[in-house]
Amino acid sequence: GTVSPQVGEGGAVVPPRFAADGRTPLAIIGGTGYVGRLLARRLLAHPTFCLGPIVGSQRSEGLLYEDVWQQKEDALVANYGDQLWTRQPFPEALRGVRVSSLDELLADEGCRLAVSCVAPDVGYVEDILTSNGFAVFSISPYKRSHNLMVLEVNP
Repeated sequence: GTVSPQVGEGGAVVPPRFAADGRTPLAIIGGTGYVGRLLARRLLAHPTFCLGPIVGSQRSEGLLYEDVWQQKEDALVANYGDQLWTRQPFPEALRGVRVSSLDELLADEGCRLAVSCVAPDVGYVEDILTSNGFAVFSISPYKRSHNLMVLEVNP
């Protein structure tokens, strides 16, 4: 089933870190990009993993995920036109979730697994995470031979 985010400090809504059903939290690095957004939606109903922190660039840190999602969709429609691009609807279960910073993820003791969806020029973030005890599964070209994960093949 789908797990909805929980209300945290100051009324901010945050993604669940530990699902009551025993699923494992998984952070998404590059979670505001197209692949990260698709992954976030899939994790809402994944049988093994639940959505952990959604980490974005400094431009998106602290912003509502929904606002960033809509900006990205607007940019895709502007670039491709509405005949070539169909807007991806924002999942209701993620309403109120904010984009996390890398520092917030590093301080989060409840999540130690991450999927990296970043461009190769910022792939060094994967090294930062692994040196801080995270298991990182990557779909980024950065260090492709070390930790590549093909999500449709490796559920």
